[in-house]
Amino acid sequence: MIIMKWKFFVWTLALVWSAGSAAAQMPKAEVVGKSRVTFEDTYEGTIVTHVFKLKNTGAVPLMIVRSWAKCFCTTTSYTSPIMPGETGDVTMKIDTLGFGGKTISKSMHIITNDPDHPDMVFKLSGTVVSCLKVEPSRRLYLRGAPGETVSAEVKIFPVEGFTVELKAPEIIGLDDRVKITMTRDGDAYLLTATTTLEKGKFWGKVRLIPTDPALPAVSVGVRTVCVEPTS
Repeated sequence: MIIMKWKFFVWTLALVWSAGSAAAQMPKAEVVGKSRVTFEDTYEGTIVTHVFKLKNTGAVPLMIVRSWAKCFCTTTSYTSPIMPGETGDVTMKIDTLGFGGKTISKSMHIITNDPDHPDMVFKLSGTVVSCLKVEPSRRLYLRGAPGETVSAEVKIFPVEGFTVELKAPEIIGLDDRVKITMTRDGDAYLLTATTTLEKGKFWGKVRLIPTDPALPAVSVGVRTVCVEPTS
């Protein structure tokens, strides 16, 4: 009985040593600083960039297999491998175009070979300030039957506290089939899109650029939807 107990003790000790030895040969990811950061208020259209720091306190190289973000507005990059004792970068960028007047929170994930931290999350949050409002929305839909001439318009006016003058609109991705005009209406502007509809769909956007280079541009999407009449 004593011999069996002794063998069990030795076997248990060997398992503990083996597990400890294996753990000692693993990478270990530790965030330096914060993994959740709030950025200062920024103008719409600004690319918000933050570099998170990740240290490998393990004994073997830390590998970042891939990174991903749910929102199309967010791009990610990273340093890999990160050698033992060294620190690498995890970079997150958010395109704030379209988020004017909103407080946003975007996250990114990195997948690592650290068994204790296989999926790490980093987050950027903050308020995006817009100098212009577009109503009723930032989309101009030109919808109707083939051969029909249709128009749609939006009103653009400065947010309280801003005085904004606009340059001539910059047309992106639209050809001569769509006529874009912009007229002044007091402190506001009226942006109008007109076309004679053809079969199929096409889309583009109009970029509205303030004369003050310190202020960001705003984009308005334009899309045609040609609907066949029902018999």
